[in-house]
Amino acid sequence: MKDRLGHNLPEEDETMGFLGILVVTLSFLAAIFTAGYNDRPGTTKKGNR
Repeated sequence: MKDRLGHNLPEEDETMGFLGILVVTLSFLAAIFTAGYNDRPGTTKKGNR
């Protein structure tokens, strides 16, 4: 596909596939980096003996 200036444009499926991979990758990285911040270090949960 070409734009009005004659440049080649990526196909629709190719762009959507790239965006899908990018969204999944970013959400996976966000989950990794935020997973350890639920509890403060050095504290124990109440009732957990």
